[in-house]
Amino acid sequence: MVKRFNMLAILTFSVLIGLSLVAGPVQAAEKVTLGYVDWPGVTVKTTVAARILELMGYEAEMKSLAVPVVFKGLANKDLDIFMGAWLPTMKSISDKYFNDGQIMELTVNLNETVYTLAVPAYVWEAGVRSHSDLNQFADRFDHKIIGIEPGNDGNQIVIDMIRDNTYGLKDWELVEGSTEAMMIAVGSAFKKKEWVCWLGWSPHWMNLAYDIQYLDDPEQAWGTEPEVVKTLAWAGYDQAQPNLARFFSQVRVTPDMQGEWIDQYSRQKKDPEEVAVEWIRNNLGVVDMWVYDVTAADGSRGRDAIRAALGL
Repeated sequence: MVKRFNMLAILTFSVLIGLSLVAGPVQAAEKVTLGYVDWPGVTVKTTVAARILELMGYEAEMKSLAVPVVFKGLANKDLDIFMGAWLPTMKSISDKYFNDGQIMELTVNLNETVYTLAVPAYVWEAGVRSHSDLNQFADRFDHKIIGIEPGNDGNQIVIDMIRDNTYGLKDWELVEGSTEAMMIAVGSAFKKKEWVCWLGWSPHWMNLAYDIQYLDDPEQAWGTEPEVVKTLAWAGYDQAQPNLARFFSQVRVTPDMQGEWIDQYSRQKKDPEEVAVEWIRNNLGVVDMWVYDVTAADGSRGRDAIRAALGL
């Protein structure tokens, strides 16, 4: 009896261990952790992807973090996906992780972007058409460039220009804050026809709301490569999660699409969840391309699971 009991216990223990080993990876495969930076375009784009995943039966968790923390999270596998890697602007942060083989690129999700210093059109018409023109009118700008949150890569490019006296900016100051604070300052300057220089990018609702111009960069302080936005994952994610990696590699947006999201979220003050769900319902043809050959969590076709979840 003792031998039989011991054998039964061993078999039971082995079965439980086997079940836990099977259940563990399955459960992990059904959850995706997405890091994002609290910028309007990245926020809504990440929310759209997360809602599509949930409609297919996956669990999607979003974490708002600073850029350096996002990259560290990917490298440590605390995060699975980042859909807001503006490159080459973020090269100073991303290169280390790429070179160490800790992160990988899944796709370019937006390839028509701009990220550099901007001024109002009335300032541009007054003669400020390049970074090299700024210092000539330093007093008009109060020796200040308006930036966004500390630690941002765009801020760092400006900080480096000031440190290195690029374009004669050694006596200038970068005002760090948040995107919202920056846009409040920009809006106030436009109302008063004051001179202002800030971190500008497209797509963003600032391009719809204001008549702005981007400054030339003859010394290439912002780099020489075309600015694009990439979707990144931890290295090997495509092998570990081929189905989910396929989905993220197929999510590509246009400036018009992202511009619409940004306008609704930032200017119209809609909740990003509302923007995402409404867009998904109205653009199932695009969503179908994103989930082509992607299976839902229950093994069914992704597009069928999405329609069923939406009651269509």
